Amino acid sequence: MDELDQRLVFTLRQNARLSVAGLAHKLQVSRRTITHRLRKLEGTQVIVGYTVRLRPDAEPGRTPAWMGVQVEGRQTRSVMASLLGEPGVWPRCTTRTGAAIGWPSGTWAR
Repeated sequence: MDELDQRLVFTLRQNARLSVAGLAHKLQVSRRTITHRLRKLEGTQVIVGYTVRLRPDAEPGRTPAWMGVQVEGRQTRSVMASLLGEPGVWPRCTTRTGAAIGWPSGTWAR
């Protein structure tokens, strides 16, 4: 996945119900580009389905925890892109140096 694919997956994780036009507008590319990328990601089974996120109290079996990730040098963008390319990782809040991200199990990374 290149950077655009990662941004597309990240955006779909925030709202998988966005239309192709909405995705194109948000990512500042053409609708044709979004359609092509979605077909490619679905065809190669990078995207295997779409899902829903629930409020934390709707799943009482999960235990939230915070986890920090320290990045050396100028690798923050690369590390964030890699983590955001993982299933179930999504941004949680903004920090001084970037967005905090979370894992589906209820553990969060900053």
